This record gives sequence, structure tokens and C-alpha cells, in this order.
Amino acid sequence: MCGIHSVSLDVFANEQRFQALMMELTQRNCEFVEKKRDAAKEQRKKQILTFIHSHCFEVDFSLSRLCELADYSPTFINRFLKDETGLSYHQYISSLRLEKAKQELSSTQDKIKDVVLRCGYIDIASFTRKFKEYEGLTPGEYRMQHQKYPEAEDERWHSSSSFDTLLPEGGKSMNSKPCNIVFYFSDQQR
Repeated sequence: MCGIHSVSLDVFANEQRFQALMMELTQRNCEFVEKKRDAAKEQRKKQILTFIHSHCFEVDFSLSRLCELADYSPTFINRFLKDETGLSYHQYISSLRLEKAKQELSSTQDKIKDVVLRCGYIDIASFTRKFKEYEGLTPGEYRMQHQKYPEAEDERWHSSSSFDTLLPEGGKSMNSKPCNIVFYFSDQQR
């Protein structure tokens, strides 16, 4: 115990040594605070982005709902997203929803209405306007240009010289009406 006091008193006795010690302690304290702040910022970033990615495709997801979930103000969230992504809240949500719509339009045969609902939109006309503004094409046009058709496992899709081989007996569909035929071609067959 006396050693600690004598060291402390010794430090105070030498002004230069005391200043050096205080500078070192201040620097360590600043580094510690900065690390804590960076860790808190990283945690906040993960939390907000997790909430967004978990809920952005819900029709009723909004900035006010995100603020409730994340416990931050709308101003903070907008500033945060602008700093992290370069986009405002509404721009970021729209870009996520439109990217999901593009992925679904090119990889599924689902009705556009169903894709629109799964992407968090209610109004198909509004979605179509936004999609065309974002992509330069309507959703239907985008699908036609980007649809990924599955490779046909059945060789008759590629080698048939007669439509009859693709139809049930008599060349008509089961309900006796002409049927629509969709051909799938691989890139090699075009």
C-alpha cells in the first residue's frame, strides 16, 4: 500500500513524468471510447438492416413501423441509410422490393399480381409505373426478356418435327379445345 502511494507521489513530484502519464491515460481512454462507439454503431447498423430485410416485403411495412421496431427516430434512420447506402429509406425499400420483383419475374411463372403482392406492393398500377421508371420496361416486358426457362428433360421439346407428338391423341387438348403450346429452347438450339 505504501508502494502505491510513494509511486503516486513520485509521479506528482516530476512534472514531465506526470504529463506523460496523463497523456497516455487520456489516449487509452479515447481509444477505448472510440472502440465502444464503433462496436455500438456496428450493432445498430446490423439491427436496422436486419429489421429492414426481415420486414420490407410486408405490405404494411413503413418507416414508422421500422422506427418502432428499431427504437430510433425517422430522421436518424434516414440519415443512417443515406450514410450506409447512399439512399433514403423510401429509395432503399423500393430498390429491395424491385430487385426481388425482378428476380421473381425472371425465375417464376407466377402471375404478376402475385409477384407484386409478395414484394410488398398493393397497387399493381403503381408498382408497374415504379418498375418501368426503375427498369425501363413494364413487368411483363421484363419477364419476356429475362425469363429463365428450365432445361427440358424430355428430348421431344427439341427434336420433334411434328406438333402431334406434343399433343394428346387427335391433336387436341383433353377438353377438346385447341391448346396453347409453349416451346422451351436451350441456348444451343436457337
